[in-house]
Amino acid sequence: RGTPVVSENWIVDSIQKKEAQPLAAYDIVSDVVPEGRGLPLDKLDPSEEAIETLAAELKLAGKRSVHKDSKLDKDGGHIFEKDGIIYNCACSICELGSEMNQFCIMQLIMLPEKQLHLFYKKGPIGHDQMAEERVEDFGNCVNDAIKEFARLFEEVTGNEFEPWEREKKFEKKSMKMYPLDMDVGFDVRHGGAALRQLGAAAAHCKLDPAISFLLKQLCGQEIYRYALTEMAQDLPDLPVGMLTDLHLKRGEEVLLEWIRDAEAAPESGPAADALWIEISNKWFTLFPTTRPYIMRGFEQIADNVRLHATLLTPSPIS
Repeated sequence: RGTPVVSENWIVDSIQKKEAQPLAAYDIVSDVVPEGRGLPLDKLDPSEEAIETLAAELKLAGKRSVHKDSKLDKDGGHIFEKDGIIYNCACSICELGSEMNQFCIMQLIMLPEKQLHLFYKKGPIGHDQMAEERVEDFGNCVNDAIKEFARLFEEVTGNEFEPWEREKKFEKKSMKMYPLDMDVGFDVRHGGAALRQLGAAAAHCKLDPAISFLLKQLCGQEIYRYALTEMAQDLPDLPVGMLTDLHLKRGEEVLLEWIRDAEAAPESGPAADALWIEISNKWFTLFPTTRPYIMRGFEQIADNVRLHATLLTPSPIS
């Protein structure tokens, strides 16, 4: 927030005129982002939500990524590991009947001076201002930190942490969160070519201007990020690109189960309503979004199958 977002023409003109041009003349965000910044993302128009999150910092890039909101990454902190267990977990829950759509992040972070901290963040998906967030300093009391981490995991999910982390054994409990199986990844957006950088490259390109413009669009990160965020995917706290193949495979299996269940279910009535609510809750718990909805009919299941297929395919935004 507060970082100006300008068109690529700013850097082109600044180079040509050999001095930095006024940012206001090239601003492309302030006129389209609503005045009410800080509103929940699901209360914004999808295009406005995409713009709001387009320049947002990716807060969690994978299993060994220190969450940016902890501020401990700047102090050289890293995710604590012991006996093959990585103490970093993200969970979510969607219960449309009770209007619950929340996430939770838990991390044990070790600083270079061997001081262990617990980072905990929990709140509504897409409404950062309403999230509960804290960092607890456990010093060198490793066992105490591990016990508190395990206690919080069981409180949030209703399951023990170690069986989940070691063997992926987990039983979803009513009104409890489900863990997102994170892969060990990196923020590939960091240092990548953004549109403003590609704009400068295109200005010096010897290809036909129409071709260089097309390549700039195809290779720009923001194009793909905008598309995903407009679909309420790839959130800064829970980016879908960090999920493991095992988690994505679980989503595929669940979708196939639902197709069989839906074929045998009545087309309307209380039983049909209950089935579609259950299907929607399970899907949006597995794959969080700022805009969960009650899926009805095979067409909407198919829409999610197509989205799921894109997640299984490597892409520039993963």
